Amino acid sequence: MTCWSCGKPPGAGAFCEACGKVQPAAPGSDHFAALGLERRFAIEAAEIERRYRNVQRRLHPDRFVTKSVPERRLSLQRATAVNDAYRTLKDPLKRAEYMLALEGMPADGEASPDLLAEILELREELDAAKSAGDAARIGELRAHVRRQQDDTMSAIARAFEGSAPAQAAALVHRLRFIARFLEDASGTVEARVQCPRS
Repeated sequence: MTCWSCGKPPGAGAFCEACGKVQPAAPGSDHFAALGLERRFAIEAAEIERRYRNVQRRLHPDRFVTKSVPERRLSLQRATAVNDAYRTLKDPLKRAEYMLALEGMPADGEASPDLLAEILELREELDAAKSAGDAARIGELRAHVRRQQDDTMSAIARAFEGSAPAQAAALVHRLRFIARFLEDASGTVEARVQCPRS
């Protein structure tokens, strides 16, 4: 590739190393590259946030209002790609599904009968605790499932590190059910999950 402005090799970043003009994303670029992150599952939420803020600040279209039309267009494209990357990578479930897509593995499919039975049993316990107004039991169930969530995310990280996308896909099914359970147990619209420390 050459820079659209100066014709020199632009380097790997968002800006040409020779002339400083914003560049289009490299062919085959993904969400990890958009934020300058290594492609892996176990990434600290704070690191994703830090990279996002740094890149967003440099590429924000407001910084290019007085620049040429190509620069304004490219800054908008790059800023949009950075926002998309951030929305996907900050959520561990979405990040795992995205990584599976990069591997050509579908993130959907059928859960195992064992997982379905386990989730059904937990839901029955949750329904009984809700009916009884037993806040302590609901809290215990949430804490138990959050531990399972942490264990599952650690296992997903190991599966990706071990180049085992099929195993990761099965674990992503589990994580999806866990997130739904926690959503129901919390009574919130969205279950927030935190990535384990690497």
